[in-house]
Amino acid sequence: MNDTCLGGATAINAASKYLMSCDDVKTVLIISSQNISAVVDKNDAVAYSLMGDCGVLH
Repeated sequence: MNDTCLGGATAINAASKYLMSCDDVKTVLIISSQNISAVVDKNDAVAYSLMGDCGVLH
């Protein structure tokens, strides 16, 4: 998935949901052109909860 700014958090969230629904996928590579922390407001709980959703999928 290729996205920018807050879309990056959405892409990570979508990838995590796809992983949970697809048993054939073992590895997902997400390439970001910039540091997500620089474009996410530190007080944006929604964006960080989206990123937290995929944190369990290591």
